[in-house]
Amino acid sequence: MEAGRTTLDTPVLRCEVCGYTRTSRLPEADPRQLHEGRHPSASQGRDGKRFPSLIARVRQFSADYRAREAFAPGDDRPALDFGCGQGFYLGALRRRGFTPTGLEISAATAQRAMATGHRVVTSLDRLEGERFAAMVSIHVIEHLDDPDTVLGQLVARLDPDARFLVEVPNATGWQGRLFGERWLHRESALHVHHFSPRALRALLARHGFRIERESHYSFEHGLLGWVQSLYNLAFPYNRFFRHVVLNNTWGARLQAWPEILLFPIFLVLGGSAFGLESLAGSGPVIRLSGRYESGGGHARR
Repeated sequence: MEAGRTTLDTPVLRCEVCGYTRTSRLPEADPRQLHEGRHPSASQGRDGKRFPSLIARVRQFSADYRAREAFAPGDDRPALDFGCGQGFYLGALRRRGFTPTGLEISAATAQRAMATGHRVVTSLDRLEGERFAAMVSIHVIEHLDDPDTVLGQLVARLDPDARFLVEVPNATGWQGRLFGERWLHRESALHVHHFSPRALRALLARHGFRIERESHYSFEHGLLGWVQSLYNLAFPYNRFFRHVVLNNTWGARLQAWPEILLFPIFLVLGGSAFGLESLAGSGPVIRLSGRYESGGGHARR
C-alpha cells in the first residue's frame, strides 16, 4: 500500500497493484452521526420519501432487475438485506418469493422501510440464531470502517449454499479514474473504501463467497454518475444530487439553479459518456453474485 493525500488533504492508502484505495474519515466525523444526518441515505425527503416518484420507480425497477439476475424464486425462504435503506431490495426480494429481513443502522430510515410492511432491525445482534438463504448488500460495505470483520459476522448467519448479491462503486471504472475526488462516490468522510473489482473479489473470496457473475453496468449510477461528476468540476460537490435528485422542496432545489439551467447540456454529455462506458464494460459499479460456500476462507474464525 502506498500512502498519500488527496487534494482535499485527506490521508489515503492506495494499492498500486489492484487499485484499491482507503481514505481516512475526517477527524471529527462520527460514522453513525454521518449516517443519521449528513449522508444522503439518511434523507427522508418530503412525506418520508427519499426520492421523487419517478426516480423511486427507476430505483425499484433496478432493484427488481438485480434480484431476478441473482436469485431464483425463493419459496418463502428467509433473505437478509444488509443496509436495506428505505426498502427497495426488500420489496424486490419479496417479489422473488423470499421472506426478507432488513438490517439498517439508521433508525429513521428503518422506520420508513417498516412503514411499507417490511421487517427491519437496527443491529446485527437482533438476528442472533437466525439463518438466511440469501443476502443482499447494495452500496453499503464501502462505508464500513472494517468490512472484513462485518462480513465474518454476516456469514455466520448464512445457510450453506446461500445465494448472495453485493454491489459497491467501481473505483477503477471510467468515472472513478477520470474524476478522482470529484466523482459522485468519492466523499472521503463517507466512502471509506474504494474498491477495484480485484480487491472486492478477494475480500468476498476470503469469506467463502464463490462468485458466479460479475457486472459493472448500472443505469442509475451510470447516468447520474456522469452528470453529477461533470457538475462537480465547476459547482459545489454533489449539490445537484442532494438538492434536486433527492425529494426536496422547490426552495431547496432552486439552490442548484445553475445546474438546472445547464441540465440539458450535461445530460447529453453524460448520456453519451454513459453509453461509451457501458459498451467498454468499465461501468461505475462492481456487482458480484453467486453462492456462499460454508467454511470457505476464514469466514468462521
